[in-house]
Amino acid sequence: MSDSLGAYTPRDYIITVYGAFVRGFGDWVAVADLLTLLEATGTELPAARSTITRLKKAGVLVSERRDGRAGYLASAEFLAVLADGDRRIFEPPGETEATDGWTIVLFSIPESQRDKRHIMRSRLAALGFGPVAPGAWIGPARASDDARRMLERQKLTEFASMFEGQYKGFDTLPGLVAKTWDLAPLGDDYRRFFDHHRETLERWQLATPNGSVAVEQRSDAFVDYIKLLQDWRQVVFRDPGMPDVASPFAQLRGDAFFLFDRLRSRLEAPAREFVGSVIGIEVI
Repeated sequence: MSDSLGAYTPRDYIITVYGAFVRGFGDWVAVADLLTLLEATGTELPAARSTITRLKKAGVLVSERRDGRAGYLASAEFLAVLADGDRRIFEPPGETEATDGWTIVLFSIPESQRDKRHIMRSRLAALGFGPVAPGAWIGPARASDDARRMLERQKLTEFASMFEGQYKGFDTLPGLVAKTWDLAPLGDDYRRFFDHHRETLERWQLATPNGSVAVEQRSDAFVDYIKLLQDWRQVVFRDPGMPDVASPFAQLRGDAFFLFDRLRSRLEAPAREFVGSVIGIEVI
């Protein structure tokens, strides 16, 4: 996260709305209802419409009419990407143990296909991998399944080999981590996330001392929940998931996740109820 905390594009909001809500309501939403939800976040409608069109052209959203209403279904690939992200978002990021080992991805891509080399590097980095040498990237063992799916989805398997193993030296594990990943900015991101959303939690604790969110507060809960998810995703997706023993900010990371989980528990249900009221589905 940078100083642009909370500065998101219409695409970010659409992805979060589908990931957090639309999946639970049949993977489809009417265009008019989607625009109403986006407008609640402060997204300008012309920008929202043009972004939806681009996502349709990219195959992320699939146009489909239901009961005479125009709407968009999340594509199978989009749903798979959202499912891959669930573990990174909702599981504690520091659960990896030093004894769990590592996933190693070796790859060699010819210069004539350097666009694929860029995709390989950027997607591995997004999964928490770091380069120990040209064409040799490592990540925590738990990233193995995510890496395999990414390589298959991007049709990069012919260029890569995957291994799992233990680190045998010669530097210390914290030393290896420090040389492979630049984690200092990530510690700042966790601190910024914690400070910002601690204020959000305190505000909701004052507004709802008994934990019950009134009907007229549900739209606010929806907006704050969307921003919570986006801020957390922005931070945790940059975290390679190092074991606490190798992380320079293990305590801060744990505190940030605890805060995320508490605020999520308070806002998720009323946010879903608000979305249900917009799209005409009763949330039980």
